Amino acid sequence: MVVREKNAELAKLAYGSNFEQVSSAPVTIALFTDTDLDKRARKIARVGGANNFSEEQLQYFMKNLPAEFARYSEQQVSDYLALNAGLVAMNLVLALTDQGIGSNIILGFDKSKANEVLEIEDRFRPELLITVGYTDEKLEPSYRLPVDEIIEKR
Repeated sequence: MVVREKNAELAKLAYGSNFEQVSSAPVTIALFTDTDLDKRARKIARVGGANNFSEEQLQYFMKNLPAEFARYSEQQVSDYLALNAGLVAMNLVLALTDQGIGSNIILGFDKSKANEVLEIEDRFRPELLITVGYTDEKLEPSYRLPVDEIIEKR
């Protein structure tokens, strides 16, 4: 969800220095995941499959995926949603950067109030915020551990 009008309300949910980032951003993207995995899979089949999917692909989204999701534990569903949100966020930030637009991913906000503030159905789970805008500042990357300290070769 692209947030402009409710950015000030959304900023109140942000923790610490994240408040300033959200309140000063011209746009914040609030990324939600759909916790009703069956409904989401069937919607993909309906929307994407009308003219593009083979019968086998339609079967995958309409029957195979819902059967697979039914076997997921609560933790597996949570992990699945978080991973997918991370992939979406990564691609979105890379696309913004490619266009010369600055962004910042924020995890520190009160997720329990995000649906109410943004008037989003409870079945959608808030995952993260991405502040978006242009800056005149030359941005420096934040410190990261060296690759050889996080990857072990065997």
